[in-house]
Amino acid sequence: MDGIPDLYTILLLQIIKVNGSVDSLVKIGYNYAQIAEAIVSLRQGNIIKGVENDIILTEEGNKLLKTLNKSANRTGISKWVSPKMDDKIEPIGIFDIYLPAKKTKLG
Repeated sequence: MDGIPDLYTILLLQIIKVNGSVDSLVKIGYNYAQIAEAIVSLRQGNIIKGVENDIILTEEGNKLLKTLNKSANRTGISKWVSPKMDDKIEPIGIFDIYLPAKKTKLG
């Protein structure tokens, strides 16, 4: 898909496959217009199609999802479950100290 990295394309295809919510894409920074553009692009590419009131993956869409999972080295359960991208943090050095942004109550 143009303009959207493969991991996010995988996430969008997984959402469509299970008729899920796009809230996880919104939480990581995509707006509804960008998501709608991606859906239109997928529809024009015959990756998804509308059936009654649903959007489903076509055979090509399932093949694309499988190919993207393989290229991202996603095997086993990670083919079906995507990590929460909004909670992901960048790796830090072994001698660096990590301080979380929000305060936690001790005790």
